[in-house]
Amino acid sequence: MTTEATNSEASTSAIDPNTVAAGEGVAAETVVAGTEAAAAAGEATSAPVRPEGLPDEFWDDATGVKTGDVWSALRDLKAAQAEREADLPKEGESYDLALPADLTLPDGIVVEIDKEDPLWADFQKIGREAGVPKAKFQEFVGAFAKYQIAVEQAKIDGYVAEMTKLGANAPARRDAAASYLKANLPSAQFEALAGALISADGIAAIETITKLKSGPVAATGVGASAGASKFEGTHGASRLEAIRASQAA
Repeated sequence: MTTEATNSEASTSAIDPNTVAAGEGVAAETVVAGTEAAAAAGEATSAPVRPEGLPDEFWDDATGVKTGDVWSALRDLKAAQAEREADLPKEGESYDLALPADLTLPDGIVVEIDKEDPLWADFQKIGREAGVPKAKFQEFVGAFAKYQIAVEQAKIDGYVAEMTKLGANAPARRDAAASYLKANLPSAQFEALAGALISADGIAAIETITKLKSGPVAATGVGASAGASKFEGTHGASRLEAIRASQAA
């Protein structure tokens, strides 16, 4: 046995087993730590990122964007947009100003919409610029008509209240006052004073004039009420007057 061999064996026998085990443990821990770090890095890289402003209904924390729902919503939106555009007036076309078919007009009240009225010309322009569908514009026409009906009915109710002030013979007094004005004034002047025939004070004033002029005295008998047939052939103020007289009698 040589001296070199003896030294090698001595060196080998001098290695502490505990030192070897400790070294292996450190190496293992290093590998595990490296593996966990790599896994963590992989998870951080693959985690879904939510687009800014995406609604909750299109997001899933586990899978990310619900692309199927997004495309479905987009298809529905495009279909609704196409349907809406189909209900818009074509180039050079106007909205229909006819009253809605389901609108009920009270007896004797007429709502007229003049398409040449600048008001409706402005409404047409605004509707087209805002992209208002035809059906929605019809709702507006209906709302306008209901407003007009309410205004006319308020006038009628006010007239009835005025006639009530004159007592039971109000229709006869009104007719007598109207007859006096027609008999003593030109047509234009009669029309100018016709508004007095819808108020109690106006009729009383005409009665005073007849007495001052020693003309015919206003009748005191009860007059007949106007029937529905009386509305036929009447227009504008004359028609409204006939309706008022009918409801007040």
